[in-house]
Amino acid sequence: MKTPNPELDTLIASLFYLMTRYAMNNDPQLIEAITKHLQMVQNHPDANSSILNKTCQRLEKSWGLVADKSITKNSDSEINHSFSDNYNYIH
Repeated sequence: MKTPNPELDTLIASLFYLMTRYAMNNDPQLIEAITKHLQMVQNHPDANSSILNKTCQRLEKSWGLVADKSITKNSDSEINHSFSDNYNYIH
């Protein structure tokens, strides 16, 4: 039996919560949950907005950079630039 999709707004609210928790304590276990939620939003049947889907794709890429264990302090600007690009794309 297929599990029904959660409501899109519930998924997005959960994603905001996970991102906030990560910002508060940098728990690396949250990164996987965040990327999975971004994928779930992209694949949700009610996610009809191209802006929402493109933003999730870009954020997923950015969170992949966060997850990469080879990132050093010198490449922090690359992550900040990627998040900045996402912000500018939306606005």
